Amino acid sequence: PLRWMGFEVPGSPWKVEPLVFGHRLVYRTRVEVPAEHRGRGFTLHFSGTNWIVSIFVNGKLAGTHRGVWVPWDLDVSDLIEPGRVNEIAVAVKGTYYALDAKSLGNDETLEKMKNRPLDRKKWTRWVAPIYPSVKGDGDGYQYGIVNPVTLRSVGSAYTEDLFIRPSVEKKRLECEVTVRNATGKPRSLEVACEAVYDRDDTVEKNLGPVRVVVPAGGTETVTVAGAWADPKLWWPQPNPHLYRLRTTVSENGRAIDVHEEPFGFREVTIRGTGIYINGV
Repeated sequence: PLRWMGFEVPGSPWKVEPLVFGHRLVYRTRVEVPAEHRGRGFTLHFSGTNWIVSIFVNGKLAGTHRGVWVPWDLDVSDLIEPGRVNEIAVAVKGTYYALDAKSLGNDETLEKMKNRPLDRKKWTRWVAPIYPSVKGDGDGYQYGIVNPVTLRSVGSAYTEDLFIRPSVEKKRLECEVTVRNATGKPRSLEVACEAVYDRDDTVEKNLGPVRVVVPAGGTETVTVAGAWADPKLWWPQPNPHLYRLRTTVSENGRAIDVHEEPFGFREVTIRGTGIYINGV
């Protein structure tokens, strides 16, 4: 039998009775998805979890992830049912599952160490980057859903990932766009990108469109690129120039998904012992 209690998310169970030494827990919530979202795709965006999580939607395993505070996304298009209340459960194995038990002696096991006090952390070895460091990776002792979670309704095909490559030297912008097809049939789609200046919403550069065929339930990556002679360059100063890459996925001339991603037009290079930003 499971004991259910209210819990504020994001948050860490470390200081919440009776979860202090639980190490395994399940978050459960219910979301009513309107019927008019039928035919769309759905993703769960986790802006930070720790350490091992398994995601269940309406009782079915959607995916797993192992990481410390790193943002990640999960496609749940096949499992969300519009027009009803959906249950989302996140099962967590916490920080103690990253203990390196063997480093403390041959007779140590993970089971024996489950009640090891938190103030003994400095004498503990880990198999993952749990212990806080100067690298800004967060406090790994805070476990569970440590940052907000968002359920997103997206297009039936949508931009799943982006890799934006500006080049000051070549005066060129290249964008690797990964498109996911959330339906059960292959589709021929078009991908176009716009560079929108963030301060006044002006479109300063248009790229594409580029045609891509995406398999049923799968992904395909396409490069959308073009010359750009006079972008506003990013510099390490207060209020730097920023753009938003607006990526539109279309089918038969109709936009089915629009995604925006912030970026700065800058290039970092190494010459000898020097690090150069935009050639300086």
